Amino acid sequence: MRTLHLRRDLCHADRYRKRHPFFRKVFTAKSTVKSAKIYASALGVFDLFINGKRVGQDGTTMYDELKPGWTDYRKEINYMTYDVTPLIQEGENAVGAQVSNGWWGGAIAHGMYGSPSLGFIAKLRLEYEDGTIENIVTGTDWSSSYCGPVILGDIYNGETYDARRESAWSTPGYDASQWFATTENTEFNGEITAFRGPTVKVRDFLRRPRTITVYEGTKASGTTYGTINVVRTLEGTETLRLKAGETALFDLGQNMTGWVRFTAKGQRGTKLRFKFGEMLNDTGAADRANDGPGGSLYTLQLTHGGSHPALYAERNGRRRDIPTLHHVLRLPLL
Repeated sequence: MRTLHLRRDLCHADRYRKRHPFFRKVFTAKSTVKSAKIYASALGVFDLFINGKRVGQDGTTMYDELKPGWTDYRKEINYMTYDVTPLIQEGENAVGAQVSNGWWGGAIAHGMYGSPSLGFIAKLRLEYEDGTIENIVTGTDWSSSYCGPVILGDIYNGETYDARRESAWSTPGYDASQWFATTENTEFNGEITAFRGPTVKVRDFLRRPRTITVYEGTKASGTTYGTINVVRTLEGTETLRLKAGETALFDLGQNMTGWVRFTAKGQRGTKLRFKFGEMLNDTGAADRANDGPGGSLYTLQLTHGGSHPALYAERNGRRRDIPTLHHVLRLPLL
């Protein structure tokens, strides 16, 4: 069983280099499967899919997140174990993984491991009704691609995601003829051990914004940056539509670790940008360590996991009216 990484020379265009790899393998279950378990890990964090369905639920809607968690990569990484029997069908199947930086290659590592390649390793154990065993393991017969919707995924720097690039990549009927070969990743020399302890999950409750403050530009206040020019304030559950040049500030009311769920409708190619912070600039004065106008999001110290997300929209590099935005929720993590 090999840890895989994508052959960078086969996806050489600059626009692909910073994206994160997908790995997939099509296999045939020769008869009825009695039991199927998968053991998987990554150099980075990974999400696992079989026949188009995400792996990692515990009977609820909560998935394990940020797998396999943090370890000292100089010593060990953990592997995750899942019973995937209900996901395997007789005949053709597909298994795949999406990998991003995590604590291995992201900014949070501060270069501890150099500039490493992301990797994935797995073994799928099939037990058939007749008692025979078959193992599907990672190897150079798997396919890979950088060209998926996740352009950037980083614990410090957030995620850049392009919904136009979504596809049925983890299903057996997907055309992977444009995908590339994999090679063995030899950058990890520690032990691979079973995961111990509780996993990270989204909590089973949703936190809605208390208020939405919409502002456009700034106004002078006698301080370095001035203060934001508030044009309207909405209840946190109201539908929002921004005009060109406007920014919306959502107050979730509590500091937490998690991410945003939202529903939007608009023109194809419109960019939505969320920034996060633990607090706001108070007066806009540089001598009070403000990094922007009073009332705006304070982001200087990478306070990326806070309670105030700010949103604005762009299209084709220019600010323009945003599509209607509904149901903005914050999903806290356990």
